Amino acid sequence: MSRLKSAVQAVKENVFLVVLFLFLIASALIVQECCGAYGASLGPNLLSEFIGAAITVYGIDFLIRRREEKRLLPVRAASYEDVRIMAHWALNLWKAAYEKSVGNADPTSWRQLLSDEFVQRVMISLDIARPANILPPAPWGNYVDHEMQRIHQWAEKILERHSSALDPEIHRAVYSIIYYKHHSIANLQQHDRRDRIPRPTNLGSYMPVIREWFDAVIELHEWTIKMHEYLVGKGITRIHAPYHFVTLAVTDAPDARLCPEDLTQQAQLFQSWQQRQANARPAA
Repeated sequence: MSRLKSAVQAVKENVFLVVLFLFLIASALIVQECCGAYGASLGPNLLSEFIGAAITVYGIDFLIRRREEKRLLPVRAASYEDVRIMAHWALNLWKAAYEKSVGNADPTSWRQLLSDEFVQRVMISLDIARPANILPPAPWGNYVDHEMQRIHQWAEKILERHSSALDPEIHRAVYSIIYYKHHSIANLQQHDRRDRIPRPTNLGSYMPVIREWFDAVIELHEWTIKMHEYLVGKGITRIHAPYHFVTLAVTDAPDARLCPEDLTQQAQLFQSWQQRQANARPAA
């Protein structure tokens, strides 16, 4: 099947040559049929010459492609592993955030977990002031900062190492991870403490939902699934499998959930602060 795909791809990339050879072969057939005895003797010779030339050109092209594909297998395997690691970190971060803040098993795939609906649930429910289950102990806000920074830096390394080896759409997805950079929650909290801003402690109050970032993570993960299958089919077996989705842990009282009553109270305090700030401004 892979050879058939390679042949189809070769034809697509050399449309001009295909049309040219078809034209020459058709011309040889016309000469054979329409030019009398001379054409009847010349036509088969032309036909065999043109068919032979076509077979030679595409045969050589196929061999070159096959050799180049084999040469690039280690490069593809290396780029696969680096992209897989980054996608794993991103997926694992949001899996943990969902389990520790929402606590149900409603999402049934990575694509669904990172959809607007379920990302918004995390943004509303995750209390960034609660401790994350990590060592050394740190609140969820610091943990999100650390993981998002690690993902960003790894994306930069991927482009440094594998920029020329990545397919254009994968290069674009990795660049999206870099371009839509996470802004530090800890810095914003420091600003809030300095100015005494009673901002609610749910994640969504400190971190916007950038759809392009989540779409890039899903695209990269789905690419790793296809690339893993391709590499294994080519005999590259000493690579790790993609991060497969498993049913999320169900918890009645997630450790980092901000209960709706507390969120409502925090939101009211924040709105009151905003109103006081608006009233304190001098009239225009």
